[in-house]
Amino acid sequence: EFLNDASIAHLDLRPDNVMWRAVGGESDAAVEMKLIDFDDAALFDHPIPQEFVSYVVDTRDYRYPFQEGDEESEQLAAALHNQFFLDAAELWLQSEVDHFTDFMWDRGQHILRTLKEKGGCIHEDWGTPMKRRRTDSMDKW
Repeated sequence: EFLNDASIAHLDLRPDNVMWRAVGGESDAAVEMKLIDFDDAALFDHPIPQEFVSYVVDTRDYRYPFQEGDEESEQLAAALHNQFFLDAAELWLQSEVDHFTDFMWDRGQHILRTLKEKGGCIHEDWGTPMKRRRTDSMDKW
């Protein structure tokens, strides 16, 4: 939400780029989070470098919110890019797949197509509540 409030599309928001640590006492389940790796970030309504989009499409790197054909026209950074990563992470947490990259290889394009078709958040279409079992997949600081 704060990325959208700041009009920033992270463009590489994945578990490896989320750092966290527990705050408060042992009875307090609160965590503090930091996002890292803003190298690919762009301000909303600003063009995403064509070379970046082409590379993602050409290498079929489904961790990113681009699909075949996107390299043919200018892509502007938008809230949809952040939502793609949030929906993908939530769906991965619900899955039995251990690694985010493996999950995205299998589901990334489907998530993106569904998000674009619906024009918003898709995770409520996927059933079960988010499991909070993969905190070991994110780095602590």
